[in-house]
Order: sequence, then structure tokens, then C-alpha cells
Amino acid sequence: MRLSILTRVKRIFRALSERLPRALAIGLGLAPAEPEYAGRLRAAQIAAIVRLTPMTIGASCLNAAILLATLGSVGELRPTLWVWTLLLFALAVHYARNWLTGRQRDPNRPATRAATPACSARSGLPCRY
Repeated sequence: MRLSILTRVKRIFRALSERLPRALAIGLGLAPAEPEYAGRLRAAQIAAIVRLTPMTIGASCLNAAILLATLGSVGELRPTLWVWTLLLFALAVHYARNWLTGRQRDPNRPATRAATPACSARSGLPCRY
């Protein structure tokens, strides 16, 4: 009997959940836990991601500046590169502003199961180009 890809992936994750540390398996939703404990655990994971966001933003801006300097010394800079850099810096300012305003939230507030993947996906946006 052929198994669907989704069934295979579920089996792999189930097998992985036995090898992962308990806190990570709970945070990823692979292991059962009390809702209150799981919410606090996910909130701690999100806090760790948010704490590193300014460093990610800074690294992205530094990469853009290095790229501009390197390409500028080699040849002519095209307008599309300038537009890309301006958009990257605009995103950096947007994320930095959101990060500064979001720091005043209660760090002990539990997080939902959907919040952790959403935060993980959004935290990488400043560095994806």
C-alpha cells in the first residue's frame, strides 16, 4: 500500500519527536503538554526570536552596504540595485519600529500554537533578498 507524502512526513515527525528535547517537541506541537505550560514555552521561544531581530536587521543592512560598496568599486551601480537597497532599508526601519513598540508587551503572556511558526517565518524576512 502506498502512503501519501503527508502521511510519510507525519510519521517522520512523530519519530523525530521522540529524539528531540521535550521542550522543543512541545514547542513544535509534536508532543502533548498542558496548555498553560505549552503556551509559556512558545512565548519563551518567541521572546528568543524577537530578541535577535535587531541583529538580523543590522546584518541585512550591513550586507547591503557591503554589496553596494563592492559593486560600486567594480563598476556602475544600476538603478534596480539602489531600489532594492532602499526597500531593504525601509523594511529594516519598519521592523525596528515594530520591535521597539513590541518590547513593552508582557513577556509572560502565553502564545498560541500558530504564533510560533508565524513569528519564525516573519523573523527571517529582513534577511531574505
